Amino acid sequence: MTELINQFIKQNEAVLEFLEHASSYYKEADYFIPQFNDFLQRAKFNIALGQGYANMLQLSNDEDISGQYQLEDIQRMFDSMLKLQPYNLDCFVDAANFQYAVMDDNAGARNIAEAGIRNAHQKIEELQTLLHVMSKRG
Repeated sequence: MTELINQFIKQNEAVLEFLEHASSYYKEADYFIPQFNDFLQRAKFNIALGQGYANMLQLSNDEDISGQYQLEDIQRMFDSMLKLQPYNLDCFVDAANFQYAVMDDNAGARNIAEAGIRNAHQKIEELQTLLHVMSKRG
């Protein structure tokens, strides 16, 4: 089991290193998207890559790249990520921004933002309860 845990950590470190590298390529999305595609497949579609990938796809100006997907595909990616990670507030921010600015759907963006706020409040309450229990122990 320790080896499995070590492999999990090693994979996470590789994903983190890739994402740190990818952040410098947002201005050159069309150049970097093929590399992102390759790494996404090698990392077996690790959820941590989804947001960066969805955000980078929005920046493509190359019709050879952008012609391979629809904006609705990016929307479906965000929907999928929000279901899988309902407490990832960064994803709610990116999804709401996408829905508002790209899809021109104010009501949909509001729904996403409100769901993110509800989830944030729930986690804050859970953390406050935990702190309260811990403070009683001393």
